[in-house]
Amino acid sequence: MLTILKMAWRNIFRYRSRTTITLVSIVVSVFIAILVDAFLMGVFTQSEVNMLSYECSEVVVYADGYLEKKELFPADIVIESDTRNQMESAFRKEGIDYSPQYRTTAELVFYDEDADFEGTLNTILLGVNPNMDSNVFLRKEGIETGEWLEEGDDGIVVGAGIAGKLGLEVGDILTVECKGMSGFAQTMDVLVKGIMNTENTTFNASYVLMSLDQMDAYLELDGAVNMYAISDGKLSRASDSFTEKVRRVLSGIEGIQVYDFEEDNAGYMAVLNGDKGGSYMVLVFLFIIAGAGIVNTMVMSVLERRKENAMLRAMGFKARTIRILFLTEGMIVGVIGSILGTLLGALVNYPFARFGIDLSNLMDGVDMGYRISFVFKSAWSSHSFVSIPILAVILSTLASFIPVSRVNKGEIAATLRKV
Repeated sequence: MLTILKMAWRNIFRYRSRTTITLVSIVVSVFIAILVDAFLMGVFTQSEVNMLSYECSEVVVYADGYLEKKELFPADIVIESDTRNQMESAFRKEGIDYSPQYRTTAELVFYDEDADFEGTLNTILLGVNPNMDSNVFLRKEGIETGEWLEEGDDGIVVGAGIAGKLGLEVGDILTVECKGMSGFAQTMDVLVKGIMNTENTTFNASYVLMSLDQMDAYLELDGAVNMYAISDGKLSRASDSFTEKVRRVLSGIEGIQVYDFEEDNAGYMAVLNGDKGGSYMVLVFLFIIAGAGIVNTMVMSVLERRKENAMLRAMGFKARTIRILFLTEGMIVGVIGSILGTLLGALVNYPFARFGIDLSNLMDGVDMGYRISFVFKSAWSSHSFVSIPILAVILSTLASFIPVSRVNKGEIAATLRKV
């Protein structure tokens, strides 16, 4: 085997032009595939982190029947105050971070007398406990101008996207129209206390936050909420063990259901999985195109060495040994090309992963479905930097198999007589 390795290594440098062409094909293929995959993984990862940081918690608790009507924002499916007391007592006993919330739709109306401008906008109005919200989310850290909410505040915090559309500034008075828990219409004139400019552009364009106690008073909630956001403090999908822990802690309380991130965001997960499947298909087609070039150069390399192959057979080398020789050459070229392509991919990906790309101008008012930050960053993943190079090595090795098998079937004398 050592002899075959030496011969394969020397043959690679004997046919420098053909080896260079094959290497370039592999390097470029691996480099592009790694970069594409790193960017796609960056989109998926960043979107999920931004959702968990500002919109959706790792685990959520709803009243029975709420999840099925979640997109309709039902005002009457709530967790009553007695149930809340039981839940919060259980959470405190187990040291679980939580944040009660009440979510509903609202229409904002803003009139600027100086500019003679009136604007309206449909948004999501979210009642939060100002002190507990930071246990689960990073919303408070997103305050760009003004101040965060306090209990008893008769004011709101709005997303920067909403402020931009309506021309709002801190200190403006805004009319909020929504429905109370009993279905009655409520109109509130509230002070814009702060403006949030978070990494989640969808959140910035959709959400208005109000202190939960004030929302309770305005909408006559009687201490009820429609959800509890729960976090394990990692801003990533909760482990099955943590979700099961929450379910176990709340198991004796009736009228509520516990869901993990995937269950709570089934629609988003369906789109995500579909897009991941599409991205993998892109990589597959990319490798098919690249593989065609690799196979072509390997085939030409083998066919050009038919006489050499015949001489080896005449010297007593078995067809199996010759096949292993060419496969070893293909593997060595694949390993070298994959290493170079991976290094090049890592080198180019580093600034994108470390510093990112400023998309603030492009993301203004654009809803991609994914929660891309103003500064987009690609990702480092084992899928990109391990699976792709291994696949390239396998491809370059197998590319030598078919032509060698065909050449080994010819007669030695006939092969040597050919010009």
